[in-house]
Amino acid sequence: MKKLFATVLAILIAVFAGSAVFVACNNDATIKYEVTVNCGRNGSYTLDSSDGKYAEGSIAKLTITPNAGYEIDAVKIGGKDITQAVLDGNNVYEFTVDHAEEFTITFKAIIVTYSVKVNCGKNGSYALSGKTAVYNDGAEVKLTIVPDDRYKIASVKDGSTDITDKVLTSGGKDKGDEGKRTYKFNIDSDKEFTVAFIEDNELSVTIKDYNSELGSIEVSPQKEAYDLNEEVTITATLKSDQATAGRFWVYGENWASELNKSRTLVKTVKITKRLTVDAYFDDWHVKTEISAKTPGFMDEFLDMINQELVLVDFNATACGPCKEIEPAIDNFAKLGLAKVISFNVAPRGDLVPVDEVEPYMISGFPTVVGFSYGEELKLYACTNCNKKAQDIKADACGRVDESSLAENSWVIATERPDACPKCGEDAMDVPELATCISCGGLYVVGYSSDISPVCPYCKSRSVWAPSINRITGKGSYLTTDNEKTQCRYLCEVLGLDPALVK
Repeated sequence: MKKLFATVLAILIAVFAGSAVFVACNNDATIKYEVTVNCGRNGSYTLDSSDGKYAEGSIAKLTITPNAGYEIDAVKIGGKDITQAVLDGNNVYEFTVDHAEEFTITFKAIIVTYSVKVNCGKNGSYALSGKTAVYNDGAEVKLTIVPDDRYKIASVKDGSTDITDKVLTSGGKDKGDEGKRTYKFNIDSDKEFTVAFIEDNELSVTIKDYNSELGSIEVSPQKEAYDLNEEVTITATLKSDQATAGRFWVYGENWASELNKSRTLVKTVKITKRLTVDAYFDDWHVKTEISAKTPGFMDEFLDMINQELVLVDFNATACGPCKEIEPAIDNFAKLGLAKVISFNVAPRGDLVPVDEVEPYMISGFPTVVGFSYGEELKLYACTNCNKKAQDIKADACGRVDESSLAENSWVIATERPDACPKCGEDAMDVPELATCISCGGLYVVGYSSDISPVCPYCKSRSVWAPSINRITGKGSYLTTDNEKTQCRYLCEVLGLDPALVK
């Protein structure tokens, strides 16, 4: 028994001794913790440890580098927001490692804004586009200058640079108003304009009638100069059944629709200031072709789109899809519902548009765009009374439950409306839907992947187009197997009632 007890005791002593040795060894080992970083797109990070592991108690350094044009949006460690601490450290964050850490980093685009100030003299006024005089970098800004009656623009300066001639000639007259001018520019710095006016005592009448073989304008009596408030009679006549008044501006009023209905229009006006009668007669049943090879092609184009309603097919010589949609464009032209222009902006056998059309952002062929008096039409949806695309009820393929859409919530405009005409809310946005040209089905763009040319309803290929005014890119082919559907869609591009196509 004594021998057995001695043996057990020896074993217990050995076990405890071994354990002590094990603990002692463990206390001497270096404990390391891992630091992981979840980094969003548009930036990168570095840790001063190649494997992201740090000894307990050591100081770790995290350096965050946003891509060009981006800045740090948020940095979190666990659930704690440390964004300000990172920014205070010039995008570097140092911390003591005493346990495993997990960072989450997100980035956002840097929005650069510029302001516009206008010093406007007496005897006139001005207006700037947008709700405020602050604009994002590169945004298009419109400065509209309006002289009082019997005054005209004397000078306009951008800082110390005189831009009077540029303002007076940019875009021609503003809807027939002899004195009013709208100057457009893309902002890239803070701007300060100075505008001055002078008296304009000339009371004359000038007639500008384009394509006079299709229509005529007469003013009675005809004089070199008129008395203030003297009455004159203006008589306009369309000379053929196919002729259309694309525009007919008199003192800022457009008489085109009246003339198109009556074919002959007689009106009396009082001469309160210099008057220019600006009319453009055309045959909307005939498609007009313009090529960038022709000298002065942009002047011709700019004058032609300055009509009430214009559909422009931007195309290229080497573009196969452009030829595929050509019958659809021709069929729409025959309806005479709008002026139709086929504009070859890449006639040299490649797919690079000429620099002159850069403002129209032609990045794919074909591109079909609607215009009204030179301004591009856009189709907006109210996100208040018509849910955003991601909230619209749709199945996995993107097929939309149309009962989830509110009626009459689509608005055609040359710029974003201040408020929805249906509900009055400031909630207008460009829709994110697509329409199949073949079957007319409505579906969500890019619902499960990138935009697909396959319609989830009829499985047709290359027949979809965005439900906005632009038809562009490889999925934009207007096929010729359904003429009515094509023409009805093109009506939507221009804000016309598709029911006009019988």
